[in-house]
Amino acid sequence: NRITTENATIAEIITVPIDQFLTVISGTNIFINCEMREERCEI
Repeated sequence: NRITTENATIAEIITVPIDQFLTVISGTNIFINCEMREERCEI
């Protein structure tokens, strides 16, 4: 049970930053694409 609990905790610790990281990356890509087209973007 102890090993399972530790694994679950590690998975939670890893998953959350990845979700946030992907969100930042997708937002950055939108910003870069808009800048390249010289258009105003609404994110």
